[in-house]
Amino acid sequence: MSTACSTRDPPCIGALFAERQDDGAYIVRRLCARHIGDKGEADLVRDFVAALPRDDAGNGPVLVSFNGGSFDLPILRYRALAHGAPVPALFANSGRDYWYRFGRDHIDLCDMLAGFGASARPSLGEMAALLGIPAKLGGMDGTQVEALARAGHLDEIAAYCLGDVIVTFRLMLRFALVRGEIDDAEAATSEASLDAAIVRHLEHWPLLAGIRQDSSLG
Repeated sequence: MSTACSTRDPPCIGALFAERQDDGAYIVRRLCARHIGDKGEADLVRDFVAALPRDDAGNGPVLVSFNGGSFDLPILRYRALAHGAPVPALFANSGRDYWYRFGRDHIDLCDMLAGFGASARPSLGEMAALLGIPAKLGGMDGTQVEALARAGHLDEIAAYCLGDVIVTFRLMLRFALVRGEIDDAEAATSEASLDAAIVRHLEHWPLLAGIRQDSSLG
């Protein structure tokens, strides 16, 4: 999950939905981004939360983010409050506790990698450099979001948002590999599924070509 936000509102919300298979690999089911050019902010927030998938028991998904506990989730909460938009799936209605910092329902990779405050918090760009993968598409970073939103370049913001989502997913895979939760073959299958999802979206977001798996290989 990633939200790219200006000072007062999130012009874009991006997310990747992946399902873990019986063989241990992750299959990317959806890669999407919506911005305020598509719908109003209240609908943007409400529809994103309502679209979170549920399992057979009615539980919502595990959320994985990078700094989501300090940024993305609070933004969704405050903008929902601003509009009076019902988002029960962010709370107990989902069967998940996304707000508990040390739980497994919301995995904030930034917070976890920093030892929950025991060491300095890395940036997503730093982690991408460590993994040897491209990070910011077209040289764009978060400081440019507000100006781009004012200029109406919302598709560029959406591509940037998706870029962050893709890097976060790849970081999750690498961390899972290091922790012994997946093996090399499962990681490779997961990367191949991600690359296929990127290819499906190149016509709409051509900037994503720069973040494909092949572009990160030396």
